[in-house]
Amino acid sequence: MSTEHARPRSDYITVLALARSHAENQSGSHPHTKHDVPQRPKPLMIIPDLRFEPTYLAKLATAGPGWQSVVWVTIRDQVISPLLQGVLWYPLIRSVMGLFSRRDTPQPSKEGSAAGWLRHWARSLFFPDARAGNSSAGSR
Repeated sequence: MSTEHARPRSDYITVLALARSHAENQSGSHPHTKHDVPQRPKPLMIIPDLRFEPTYLAKLATAGPGWQSVVWVTIRDQVISPLLQGVLWYPLIRSVMGLFSRRDTPQPSKEGSAAGWLRHWARSLFFPDARAGNSSAGSR
């Protein structure tokens, strides 16, 4: 197995980016005349590693000793962060979707008989006196 295949993926991507940047710089080279302005080298593009495991392991390495810090990093990254992202993104997406929704769509006029029966039954469980005038509710 060659050493190129043994590299971690993030190193392999960085090497590809560097090779591409180097090739772009070399392909644009031409003999300079005295009127040419020297070109600055292009800044290298940094490709972030967006996979979960390396980022999580890096955060664990910086965390303090003990299982409490491991639990805190895990809960923060897996529970709190996605929850906050959802809370922040939902109103934005909902408002944008509201701009493109059709408001002239007709609403269904009548629900099915099973849904009406279920709603009536649930209402009679939690609010038995709501329909005192109903003879079937008084006989129970």
